[in-house]
Amino acid sequence: MKTMKIIKRSLAIVFALSILTSLIVTRNLYYSTSSITESFEEDVSLLQICPLDMVEAKDMIVPSDTNKSIEEEIPRVIHFIVQTKCMKPQLYHQHFGQWKLHNRTIMFYDRNDINKLLDKQRPEFPGLENIRNCLMKSINEIDIAKLLLLWDVGGIVADINTKPTEAFLSNGILQETYEAFFFEDSDEVFRHEIMGGAKRHPIFFMMIQKAISNLYQQFADKNIYKDNEDERRSAILKFPINTFFPRAKEESKSLKRKGFDGISVTIFPYDPKHHYTILDPNRNHIDFTQLYLQTNNNSPCVRFDTTYAYNITSLQEIAGSTQQYQCPSRLKLVEDKFYPQNGRKIPKLVHMTSKTRCLTSNFTENAQSWFFENHTMVFHDDDAVARLLETRFPEFPHLQYASKCITSGAGMADLWRYLVLWEYGGIYTDIDNAPGPKLFNGSVIHDDMEAFLEVEVGRFPSQYFIAISPHHPLMYFAVNIAMARLFEEKNIVQQYVPYITGPGALKAAMMFTVGDGYPTNGTHSGIYDRNVTMIGHRSQAKAREFINRGSVSNHEYREMNISHYSFAGRQKDKPRKPCLEVIYDFMVDD
Repeated sequence: MKTMKIIKRSLAIVFALSILTSLIVTRNLYYSTSSITESFEEDVSLLQICPLDMVEAKDMIVPSDTNKSIEEEIPRVIHFIVQTKCMKPQLYHQHFGQWKLHNRTIMFYDRNDINKLLDKQRPEFPGLENIRNCLMKSINEIDIAKLLLLWDVGGIVADINTKPTEAFLSNGILQETYEAFFFEDSDEVFRHEIMGGAKRHPIFFMMIQKAISNLYQQFADKNIYKDNEDERRSAILKFPINTFFPRAKEESKSLKRKGFDGISVTIFPYDPKHHYTILDPNRNHIDFTQLYLQTNNNSPCVRFDTTYAYNITSLQEIAGSTQQYQCPSRLKLVEDKFYPQNGRKIPKLVHMTSKTRCLTSNFTENAQSWFFENHTMVFHDDDAVARLLETRFPEFPHLQYASKCITSGAGMADLWRYLVLWEYGGIYTDIDNAPGPKLFNGSVIHDDMEAFLEVEVGRFPSQYFIAISPHHPLMYFAVNIAMARLFEEKNIVQQYVPYITGPGALKAAMMFTVGDGYPTNGTHSGIYDRNVTMIGHRSQAKAREFINRGSVSNHEYREMNISHYSFAGRQKDKPRKPCLEVIYDFMVDD
């Protein structure tokens, strides 16, 4: 009896020591997993209870003494994303076990883990907290999750249906000698199945920002974006090569490509014989179906309300007071005027902008020509423009980032006009426009119209004059397309403003809204049952029948110490870098 007690006590001690040893080994991993373990602390209520014919996939931890590493090199950890950690023993031991070769830690993330990963507060990635509402398919969520794992922890992310070749496991790809690596298709697109890199490598920061930007832009209405999932994914995986790591024509073999500030990635032309293969379930008799992450989302990414009203108190705060204004004797102060809202879908509200409210006599008279009966008139100077662009809009999480990449006053005014019309609606007009005879003091805009623009001389919609209801999809897309094009800019100082933020962005937004970038005279049905009315044709625009463009001489801009947009120089103090690099530098320095 005494012998049995001794045996039981000894077994208990051995069991306790084994647990303690396991904890110590896990704690001493050469790379820091604290960011993961803190995020994925096990919830007793969510413990896996697997069917009898399955096993629970536990992380395969490699002790620290077999993992020597240098900071900023790729950690020896491989991440897999699965729907559930309950899987067939063959999958766990044989398929995933082969990745453990050459001292690699294997970590699994199920649906609960991915939820925590995406819910984590990340100031460097604005808009991420709402990103699941923008997801259409599970692959979009997987792509975001994989990039976040590489940003948070580093290592290698691999799709569950990939099988490494012996050459891949044994050659230099998996040695800690690269800051980041990718496999490249023949058409110069990063492959999504496997990629790796050091923790917080800048390329992952930029890919995450681009992915979030694309999701907000493309999936505002999940029914209108017709590209398939591979094309959506390609948009994220192709831009890093084009923007940061272009390949010279004579370069055909794998090489380390230098990016900004000496940051590099290694890009290998994909070869299934030497890198990895994608398993065919039918041919390889392995069923991954139960492990593919499932995304069930019926929530809208952005809600387009149809209250047709704006917050007048907010508008007054944005416009600011004129009490401190002191104009030179030769210039006149332009004051705002406010009227009660009247229920028209396009508010009787006129917006104009200039560097200052102090205008010449001719500009003052021109501004007053837009003081239509019962129309509120708001003049936005540089300070008012800055206040709006500094405002946080949940539907435009990248607004403050994107603004740092605008290098001209014209570009800033472009983005601002879309934003002020999105938030408040009304009529925007350039400061040197005057109402044409056929605009009839704005009465040509009827109560049931939701957007009203002129057909430009170039047959595209007018950007110099826009009348629109608040929260109209056209302005939502205009803001997001402008920001997305800024993110793709390779040199912010050389950006072509008409395409990036100007008429080109508005034309693309019109394509998203009504399906045509060159809508003709008449009313067009758009998404969410919001209409767009186009007035006139190119000959009428040329004759200035609706909008009299350039009604004030350009030389009067100089009298107000400002430049006409066509002569406005770019800010020479801006760095000649890609936009996302500028944003990354700002994030690091902040």
